[in-house]
Amino acid sequence: MAETEVAAPENGAAMKALLGVEFKILGSDLIAAYEKMDKGYKMLVLPVNQHNNNGITIDKLLQDIDTLMGKTHEPGKIDGNELTDQLKSALPSTVSLEKLLIKLKTAYLYINSEDGKEAKVEYAFSLDIVTEGVLPEGIEMVDVKRLSVSVWNTEREKILQLMSLQSIDTYLEG
Repeated sequence: MAETEVAAPENGAAMKALLGVEFKILGSDLIAAYEKMDKGYKMLVLPVNQHNNNGITIDKLLQDIDTLMGKTHEPGKIDGNELTDQLKSALPSTVSLEKLLIKLKTAYLYINSEDGKEAKVEYAFSLDIVTEGVLPEGIEMVDVKRLSVSVWNTEREKILQLMSLQSIDTYLEG
């Protein structure tokens, strides 16, 4: 096969390209972009509409896994119905698994990769697990309404504000 060389425009600028996609994960609307540059690439994932996140129940999540896996029921394959049964059998019968709601509250990923240099990677992810109504009514000893897990390494103030990510020090300072 013959090698073909594409000549750069007279101004010396190389081709650039941008690819974008809108998608949803765990009820959160996201956008992603990939940009090819002269000497590397950039990738970005951001939430689009954080107020429109209804989340997904554990039951629905497991149904989706079962559907995506083709309901094969073959050994070694993931079976959503089997996972549901195992989860329910592992929990006391008074716990309502159907009311457990998972929300991807925050998703931010930024990668800047230049040829010959180590890629810069920034991220911020936050997951909410809404547990309100999971325990039977009338239990006053303990009632957990929501669990939240967040991990991030970005220092960009705009991203931290947009995604309501705060450290304990931030709460204590003001």
